[in-house]
Amino acid sequence: REGEKKEKQNSTVTSSQATATMPSSSPSSSSPAPGKISDVCCRSVNDIAASAETGANTMNQLLGERVAMTKQPAQIPSDFTIRVAVLTVSDRASNGAYTDQSGPAVESAVSKYASDSGNAAHVIARKVVPDDESSISEAIRAWADMKNGDAPTMILTTGGTGFAKRDVTPEATKKVLDKTATALAACITLEATRLEPFSLLSRAVAGSRKRTLVFNLPGRPKAVRENLAIAMPKLAQAAYHVSKGV
Repeated sequence: REGEKKEKQNSTVTSSQATATMPSSSPSSSSPAPGKISDVCCRSVNDIAASAETGANTMNQLLGERVAMTKQPAQIPSDFTIRVAVLTVSDRASNGAYTDQSGPAVESAVSKYASDSGNAAHVIARKVVPDDESSISEAIRAWADMKNGDAPTMILTTGGTGFAKRDVTPEATKKVLDKTATALAACITLEATRLEPFSLLSRAVAGSRKRTLVFNLPGRPKAVRENLAIAMPKLAQAAYHVSKGV
């Protein structure tokens, strides 16, 4: 019984000590100091805003350097020629409601890449089809399956990569691909967001059919030029590997 009495006394002392050391749960009556978010935070609003701006500037600088790196020429043999076929996907352009501007924008961007990089590249064919899966798939298939070395090394589609009901270019492309290049499309799309944040809404796909690389571009001429300025070195390198099977 003496042991039980001592144990009870010790328990009482421990409880008293715990109660004495517990912080008060009552709210502080003092108001946050001027220029502070709260009495818990010790950094001013201006300080936090300045840090956020510095972080954003650093990220933009890194992205800018990364985009600049993508403009380097592809590491391909000097005697390799990139032969490009351009497929414009547009209901209105196909029915004559307006003149196709995206296809010429692709051709101009390919020519500029060839001039700037020294890599031989030119457009060998252009076609306009409506926003129809079978029409898109058939055009890609017909080009990629050409015999006697006449097939293009690269097919660039433009248009139909968004979320509208008639935007079916990615679906039509996937149907005829032998292999997909998910990372290639994702990398190009991500880097394009520096120029146009809404580029992340693109559903573009990349891949190959036989010895031809296929890549989906947006439909607006401005977006076409911006994307190809970033993408062409990567696409040229990929086209070389696909065409040579390496």
